[in-house]
Amino acid sequence: MRPRMILQNRIGVNGPSSFRKPKKNAQHKHSPENLNIIQCGAGISRSAYMPKDIYDSLQATFSKMDRTYFVDFEAYIFAILEKTSLEDMQQAVNSNKLPGDKFKFIYRLFDQFANHVFKPGRKVSQVKSSEVCYNYLVLWPCLYAAINGMTTSTFGDMEFSPGEIDLLAVAEVQALRNQTELQHKADGVVHTEHLHIELLFLETTGHHGLSDRPRACWDHVKGMTGVLAMLARIAYAFPHGSADDFKNVKVAFIQARDNKIKYKIAGDYLHLWTVNMPSPGIYVMQRVIKALVPTFFLEKHHLVSLINFFWTVRVEISKMIDALEKLKKTHVANELAIMLKGNRSGIYLPDLLKPVKNILNKKTDYAGVGRIDPKSSPISEYG
Repeated sequence: MRPRMILQNRIGVNGPSSFRKPKKNAQHKHSPENLNIIQCGAGISRSAYMPKDIYDSLQATFSKMDRTYFVDFEAYIFAILEKTSLEDMQQAVNSNKLPGDKFKFIYRLFDQFANHVFKPGRKVSQVKSSEVCYNYLVLWPCLYAAINGMTTSTFGDMEFSPGEIDLLAVAEVQALRNQTELQHKADGVVHTEHLHIELLFLETTGHHGLSDRPRACWDHVKGMTGVLAMLARIAYAFPHGSADDFKNVKVAFIQARDNKIKYKIAGDYLHLWTVNMPSPGIYVMQRVIKALVPTFFLEKHHLVSLINFFWTVRVEISKMIDALEKLKKTHVANELAIMLKGNRSGIYLPDLLKPVKNILNKKTDYAGVGRIDPKSSPISEYG
Protein backbone atom coordinates (compact mmCIF):
# COMPACT_ATOMS: atom_id res chain seq x y z
CA MET A 1 0.00 0.00 0.00
CA ARG A 2 1.30 3.47 -0.91
CA PRO A 3 1.95 6.16 1.76
CA ARG A 4 -1.00 8.19 0.46
CA MET A 5 -3.45 5.33 0.97
CA ILE A 6 -2.07 4.52 4.41
CA LEU A 7 -2.49 8.12 5.56
CA GLN A 8 -5.93 8.56 4.01
CA ASN A 9 -7.23 5.34 5.51
CA ARG A 10 -6.02 6.10 9.02
CA ILE A 11 -5.88 9.91 9.29
CA GLY A 12 -8.44 10.96 6.70
CA VAL A 13 -8.56 12.87 3.47
CA ASN A 14 -10.10 16.07 4.85
CA GLY A 15 -7.15 17.34 6.80
CA PRO A 16 -4.54 16.55 9.40
CA SER A 17 -6.63 17.54 12.43
CA SER A 18 -6.16 14.16 14.12
CA PHE A 19 -2.44 14.36 13.48
CA ARG A 20 -2.33 17.74 15.22
CA LYS A 21 -3.74 16.49 18.52
CA PRO A 22 -0.37 15.97 20.25
CA LYS A 23 0.79 19.53 19.52
CA LYS A 24 0.25 20.91 23.01
CA ASN A 25 2.47 18.17 24.43
CA ALA A 26 5.15 18.37 21.72
CA GLN A 27 8.77 18.68 22.78
CA HIS A 28 9.29 21.99 21.00
CA LYS A 29 7.41 24.58 18.98
CA HIS A 30 9.20 23.38 15.86
CA SER A 31 8.87 19.65 16.49
CA PRO A 32 7.97 17.71 13.33
CA GLU A 33 4.41 17.04 14.56
CA ASN A 34 3.86 20.79 14.87
CA LEU A 35 4.64 21.08 11.17
CA ASN A 36 2.43 18.08 10.32
CA ILE A 37 5.55 16.11 9.39
CA ILE A 38 5.91 12.37 9.83
CA GLN A 39 9.63 11.75 10.22
CA CYS A 40 10.65 8.27 9.09
CA GLY A 41 12.99 6.35 6.82
CA ALA A 42 16.21 4.36 7.11
CA GLY A 43 16.92 3.65 10.79
CA ILE A 44 14.66 6.45 12.10
CA SER A 45 12.79 5.61 15.28
CA ARG A 46 9.07 6.24 15.62
CA SER A 47 7.84 9.41 17.30
CA ALA A 48 5.82 8.94 20.46
CA TYR A 49 2.96 10.73 18.71
CA MET A 50 2.80 8.33 15.75
CA PRO A 51 0.73 5.12 16.05
CA LYS A 52 3.01 2.13 15.64
CA ASP A 53 0.91 0.40 13.00
CA ILE A 54 0.80 3.50 10.77
CA TYR A 55 4.52 4.05 11.18
CA ASP A 56 5.41 0.43 10.45
CA SER A 57 3.17 0.47 7.39
CA LEU A 58 4.88 3.61 6.10
CA GLN A 59 8.33 2.17 6.68
CA ALA A 60 7.36 -0.95 4.74
CA THR A 61 6.59 1.14 1.63
CA PHE A 62 10.17 2.38 1.28
CA SER A 63 12.46 0.46 -1.04
CA LYS A 64 15.87 -0.60 0.21
CA MET A 65 18.71 1.47 -1.15
CA ASP A 66 20.60 0.09 -4.12
CA ARG A 67 24.25 -0.20 -3.09
CA THR A 68 25.44 -1.95 -6.23
CA TYR A 69 25.78 1.11 -8.45
CA PHE A 70 29.53 0.66 -8.92
CA VAL A 71 30.11 -3.09 -8.97
CA ASP A 72 31.47 -2.77 -12.52
CA PHE A 73 34.34 -0.68 -11.13
CA GLU A 74 35.24 -3.07 -8.32
CA ALA A 75 38.79 -3.65 -9.55
CA TYR A 76 39.50 0.08 -9.83
CA ILE A 77 38.03 0.79 -6.39
CA PHE A 78 39.92 -2.04 -4.68
CA ALA A 79 43.17 -0.95 -6.35
CA ILE A 80 42.74 2.45 -4.67
CA LEU A 81 41.60 1.28 -1.25
CA GLU A 82 44.30 -1.36 -0.81
CA LYS A 83 47.10 1.20 -0.95
CA THR A 84 49.03 1.74 2.27
CA SER A 85 50.24 5.28 1.62
CA LEU A 86 48.55 8.45 0.46
CA GLU A 87 51.06 8.87 -2.36
CA ASP A 88 50.28 5.38 -3.69
CA MET A 89 46.57 6.11 -3.41
CA GLN A 90 46.98 9.27 -5.47
CA GLN A 91 48.76 7.32 -8.18
CA ALA A 92 46.11 4.57 -8.15
CA VAL A 93 43.33 7.11 -8.62
CA ASN A 94 44.96 8.23 -11.88
CA SER A 95 46.04 4.76 -12.99
CA ASN A 96 43.01 4.14 -15.15
CA LYS A 97 40.56 6.23 -17.14
CA LEU A 98 37.33 4.53 -18.17
CA PRO A 99 34.41 5.87 -20.25
CA GLY A 100 31.02 6.78 -18.85
CA ASP A 101 29.40 9.13 -16.35
CA LYS A 102 29.71 6.71 -13.43
CA PHE A 103 33.46 6.47 -13.76
CA LYS A 104 33.81 10.24 -14.07
CA PHE A 105 31.78 10.56 -10.89
CA ILE A 106 33.78 8.13 -8.75
CA TYR A 107 37.04 9.50 -10.17
CA ARG A 108 36.13 13.04 -9.12
CA LEU A 109 35.34 11.96 -5.56
CA PHE A 110 38.42 9.78 -5.14
CA ASP A 111 40.61 12.50 -6.63
CA GLN A 112 39.12 15.18 -4.36
CA PHE A 113 39.80 13.21 -1.19
CA ALA A 114 43.20 11.86 -2.21
CA ASN A 115 44.56 15.25 -3.26
CA HIS A 116 42.64 17.82 -1.23
CA VAL A 117 41.07 16.30 1.88
CA PHE A 118 43.45 13.63 3.17
CA LYS A 119 46.81 14.83 4.51
CA PRO A 120 50.07 12.86 4.82
CA GLY A 121 51.19 11.50 8.18
CA ARG A 122 49.42 12.89 11.23
CA LYS A 123 48.45 16.21 9.68
CA VAL A 124 44.84 17.22 10.31
CA SER A 125 42.61 17.90 7.33
CA GLN A 126 41.55 21.49 6.76
CA VAL A 127 37.90 20.42 6.81
CA LYS A 128 38.17 20.48 10.59
CA SER A 129 39.23 24.13 10.67
CA SER A 130 36.02 25.86 9.52
CA GLU A 131 32.62 25.33 7.96
CA VAL A 132 33.81 27.15 4.85
CA CYS A 133 36.67 24.68 4.38
CA TYR A 134 34.35 21.73 4.96
CA ASN A 135 31.96 22.99 2.30
CA TYR A 136 34.69 24.02 -0.13
CA LEU A 137 36.80 20.86 0.09
CA VAL A 138 34.14 18.16 0.51
CA LEU A 139 30.47 19.02 0.20
CA TRP A 140 30.41 21.43 -2.73
CA PRO A 141 32.71 19.34 -4.98
CA CYS A 142 30.64 16.22 -4.23
CA LEU A 143 27.38 18.01 -5.05
CA TYR A 144 28.85 19.42 -8.26
CA ALA A 145 29.83 15.87 -9.21
CA ALA A 146 26.40 14.52 -8.27
CA ILE A 147 24.47 16.79 -10.65
CA ASN A 148 27.10 17.01 -13.41
CA GLY A 149 25.44 16.65 -16.81
CA MET A 150 21.88 16.41 -15.46
CA THR A 151 19.29 18.08 -17.65
CA THR A 152 15.51 18.24 -17.98
CA SER A 153 13.05 18.36 -20.86
CA THR A 154 11.44 21.68 -19.94
CA PHE A 155 13.43 23.27 -17.10
CA GLY A 156 16.90 23.34 -18.65
CA ASP A 157 19.98 21.98 -16.90
CA MET A 158 20.27 21.22 -13.21
CA GLU A 159 22.52 23.75 -11.47
CA PHE A 160 24.23 23.96 -8.11
CA SER A 161 24.78 27.30 -6.40
CA PRO A 162 27.30 27.12 -3.54
CA GLY A 163 27.75 29.57 -0.69
CA GLU A 164 25.35 31.25 1.73
CA ILE A 165 22.32 31.19 -0.54
CA ASP A 166 18.92 32.66 0.30
CA LEU A 167 16.22 30.11 -0.41
CA LEU A 168 13.99 31.73 -3.02
CA ALA A 169 11.09 29.48 -2.03
CA VAL A 170 11.01 30.84 1.52
CA ALA A 171 10.95 34.47 0.36
CA GLU A 172 8.27 33.92 -2.30
CA VAL A 173 5.97 31.79 -0.17
CA GLN A 174 6.21 34.28 2.71
CA ALA A 175 5.18 37.06 0.34
CA LEU A 176 2.23 35.05 -1.00
CA ARG A 177 1.05 34.30 2.55
CA ASN A 178 1.76 37.80 3.86
CA GLN A 179 4.19 36.40 6.42
CA THR A 180 7.24 38.09 7.84
CA GLU A 181 10.28 36.06 8.73
CA LEU A 182 14.04 36.29 8.54
CA GLN A 183 15.44 34.95 5.27
CA HIS A 184 16.53 31.32 5.15
CA LYS A 185 20.19 31.00 4.24
CA ALA A 186 21.32 27.58 3.02
CA ASP A 187 24.89 26.40 2.40
CA GLY A 188 24.15 25.53 -1.22
CA VAL A 189 21.13 24.92 -3.44
CA VAL A 190 20.41 22.56 -6.35
CA HIS A 191 17.87 24.12 -8.71
CA THR A 192 16.64 24.10 -12.27
CA GLU A 193 18.11 26.47 -14.84
CA HIS A 194 14.71 27.81 -15.87
CA LEU A 195 12.21 29.05 -13.25
CA HIS A 196 14.85 28.38 -10.57
CA ILE A 197 12.83 25.55 -9.02
CA GLU A 198 14.76 24.54 -5.88
CA LEU A 199 14.87 20.77 -5.38
CA LEU A 200 17.60 20.28 -2.76
CA PHE A 201 19.63 22.38 -0.36
CA LEU A 202 22.51 21.85 2.03
CA GLU A 203 22.71 22.58 5.76
CA THR A 204 26.24 22.26 7.17
CA THR A 205 26.44 22.33 10.97
CA GLY A 206 29.84 23.94 11.39
CA HIS A 207 33.25 22.46 10.66
CA HIS A 208 33.79 18.73 10.43
CA GLY A 209 33.74 17.30 13.95
CA LEU A 210 31.86 20.14 15.62
CA SER A 211 29.81 18.87 18.57
CA ASP A 212 26.92 21.27 19.08
CA ARG A 213 23.55 19.57 19.52
CA PRO A 214 21.37 22.73 19.63
CA ARG A 215 23.02 24.07 16.48
CA ALA A 216 22.61 20.71 14.70
CA CYS A 217 18.96 20.48 15.71
CA TRP A 218 18.30 24.07 14.64
CA ASP A 219 19.75 23.25 11.23
CA HIS A 220 17.43 20.25 11.13
CA VAL A 221 14.50 22.55 11.87
CA LYS A 222 15.67 24.84 9.07
CA GLY A 223 15.75 21.80 6.84
CA MET A 224 12.14 20.95 7.66
CA THR A 225 10.80 24.46 7.15
CA GLY A 226 12.89 24.94 4.02
CA VAL A 227 11.57 21.88 2.21
CA LEU A 228 7.97 22.76 3.14
CA ALA A 229 8.48 26.16 1.51
CA MET A 230 10.02 24.52 -1.57
CA LEU A 231 7.00 22.23 -1.95
CA ALA A 232 4.66 25.17 -1.47
CA ARG A 233 6.44 27.22 -4.14
CA ILE A 234 6.04 24.33 -6.59
CA ALA A 235 2.31 24.22 -5.79
CA TYR A 236 2.01 27.96 -6.40
CA ALA A 237 4.05 27.68 -9.62
CA PHE A 238 1.80 24.93 -11.04
CA PRO A 239 -1.50 25.47 -9.17
CA HIS A 240 -3.68 23.66 -11.72
CA GLY A 241 -1.56 20.53 -11.85
CA SER A 242 -2.93 17.13 -10.96
CA ALA A 243 -3.23 16.52 -7.22
CA ASP A 244 -2.06 12.95 -7.77
CA ASP A 245 1.02 14.21 -9.61
CA PHE A 246 1.77 16.73 -6.86
CA LYS A 247 1.69 14.02 -4.22
CA ASN A 248 4.59 12.37 -6.04
CA VAL A 249 6.69 15.55 -6.12
CA LYS A 250 9.57 15.45 -3.65
CA VAL A 251 12.18 17.95 -2.52
CA ALA A 252 15.16 17.33 -0.27
CA PHE A 253 17.86 18.63 2.01
CA ILE A 254 21.21 17.27 3.10
CA GLN A 255 22.50 17.89 6.60
CA ALA A 256 26.14 17.49 7.54
CA ARG A 257 26.55 17.05 11.28
CA ASP A 258 28.74 15.34 13.86
CA ASN A 259 27.57 11.89 14.93
CA LYS A 260 29.10 11.96 18.41
CA ILE A 261 26.62 14.67 19.39
CA LYS A 262 24.20 11.80 19.84
CA TYR A 263 26.21 8.63 20.24
CA LYS A 264 29.71 9.72 21.34
CA ILE A 265 31.06 8.03 18.21
CA ALA A 266 33.48 10.30 16.38
CA GLY A 267 32.73 11.20 12.80
CA ASP A 268 30.61 13.51 10.70
CA TYR A 269 27.68 12.00 8.83
CA LEU A 270 25.67 13.25 5.90
CA HIS A 271 21.92 12.70 6.00
CA LEU A 272 19.70 12.87 2.91
CA TRP A 273 16.07 13.71 3.69
CA THR A 274 13.28 13.81 1.10
CA VAL A 275 9.82 15.28 1.68
CA ASN A 276 6.51 14.96 -0.12
CA MET A 277 2.84 15.45 0.70
CA PRO A 278 0.97 12.16 0.07
CA SER A 279 -2.18 13.38 1.83
CA PRO A 280 -3.50 16.97 2.08
CA GLY A 281 -1.57 18.90 4.70
CA ILE A 282 0.45 15.91 5.91
CA TYR A 283 4.11 15.55 4.95
CA VAL A 284 6.28 12.46 4.94
CA MET A 285 9.95 13.22 5.57
CA GLN A 286 12.08 10.17 4.78
CA ARG A 287 15.73 9.78 5.60
CA VAL A 288 16.87 7.98 2.48
CA ILE A 289 20.52 7.34 3.31
CA LYS A 290 23.37 8.50 5.52
CA ALA A 291 27.14 8.20 5.15
CA LEU A 292 30.27 8.92 7.16
CA VAL A 293 32.62 11.59 5.83
CA PRO A 294 36.25 10.42 6.25
CA THR A 295 39.02 12.95 6.82
CA PHE A 296 42.06 10.71 7.43
CA PHE A 297 43.77 8.39 4.98
CA LEU A 298 43.20 5.40 7.26
CA GLU A 299 39.44 6.00 6.95
CA LYS A 300 39.54 5.79 3.16
CA HIS A 301 37.30 2.70 3.01
CA HIS A 302 34.39 4.94 4.04
CA LEU A 303 34.65 6.61 0.65
CA VAL A 304 32.62 3.73 -0.79
CA SER A 305 29.63 4.72 1.37
CA LEU A 306 30.13 8.39 0.53
CA ILE A 307 30.21 7.62 -3.20
CA ASN A 308 26.97 5.64 -2.83
CA PHE A 309 25.46 8.54 -0.89
CA PHE A 310 26.07 11.16 -3.56
CA TRP A 311 25.07 8.86 -6.40
CA THR A 312 21.83 8.27 -4.49
CA VAL A 313 21.43 12.06 -4.39
CA ARG A 314 21.71 12.03 -8.18
CA VAL A 315 19.15 9.23 -8.49
CA GLU A 316 16.69 11.02 -6.19
CA ILE A 317 17.04 14.31 -8.09
CA SER A 318 16.35 12.44 -11.32
CA LYS A 319 13.10 11.13 -9.80
CA MET A 320 12.22 14.65 -8.65
CA ILE A 321 12.69 15.98 -12.18
CA ASP A 322 10.41 13.31 -13.65
CA ALA A 323 7.66 14.08 -11.12
CA LEU A 324 8.03 17.84 -11.63
CA GLU A 325 7.73 17.55 -15.41
CA LYS A 326 4.57 15.43 -15.08
CA LEU A 327 3.09 18.05 -12.76
CA LYS A 328 3.89 20.86 -15.18
CA LYS A 329 2.28 18.93 -18.06
CA THR A 330 -1.04 18.51 -16.24
CA HIS A 331 -0.89 22.13 -15.04
CA VAL A 332 -0.50 23.44 -18.61
CA ALA A 333 -3.32 21.23 -19.89
CA ASN A 334 -5.70 22.29 -17.11
CA GLU A 335 -4.75 25.95 -17.42
CA LEU A 336 -5.47 25.84 -21.17
CA ALA A 337 -8.88 24.31 -20.44
CA ILE A 338 -9.60 27.19 -18.06
CA MET A 339 -8.52 29.83 -20.60
CA LEU A 340 -10.32 28.26 -23.58
CA LYS A 341 -13.45 26.85 -21.97
CA GLY A 342 -13.74 28.60 -18.66
CA ASN A 343 -13.51 25.16 -17.06
CA ARG A 344 -12.51 25.73 -13.45
CA SER A 345 -13.21 22.26 -12.16
CA GLY A 346 -10.47 20.48 -10.27
CA ILE A 347 -8.29 21.20 -7.27
CA TYR A 348 -6.23 24.33 -6.71
CA LEU A 349 -2.98 22.84 -5.38
CA PRO A 350 -2.12 25.57 -2.83
CA ASP A 351 -5.41 24.78 -1.08
CA LEU A 352 -4.10 21.29 -0.29
CA LEU A 353 -1.08 22.55 1.64
CA LYS A 354 -2.91 23.55 4.83
CA PRO A 355 0.10 25.57 6.02
CA VAL A 356 0.94 25.74 9.69
CA LYS A 357 1.57 29.23 11.07
CA ASN A 358 4.86 28.37 12.69
CA ILE A 359 7.32 31.12 11.87
CA LEU A 360 11.01 30.45 12.44
CA ASN A 361 12.65 32.89 14.87
CA LYS A 362 16.02 31.86 16.23
CA LYS A 363 16.06 34.54 18.92
CA THR A 364 12.92 33.23 20.59
CA ASP A 365 12.86 29.54 19.56
CA TYR A 366 16.45 28.34 19.91
CA ALA A 367 16.11 27.36 23.57
CA GLY A 368 15.29 23.69 24.00
CA VAL A 369 15.66 22.86 20.31
CA GLY A 370 18.10 20.06 21.16
CA ARG A 371 15.18 17.95 22.39
CA ILE A 372 13.89 17.33 18.86
CA ASP A 373 16.93 15.49 17.56
CA PRO A 374 15.68 12.64 15.30
CA LYS A 375 16.32 9.25 16.87
CA SER A 376 18.20 6.69 14.80
CA SER A 377 20.65 3.80 14.86
CA PRO A 378 23.99 4.48 16.63
CA ILE A 379 25.80 1.78 14.67
CA SER A 380 24.57 1.07 11.16
CA GLU A 381 25.57 3.44 8.38
CA TYR A 382 22.29 2.49 6.75
CA GLY A 383 20.29 3.56 9.81
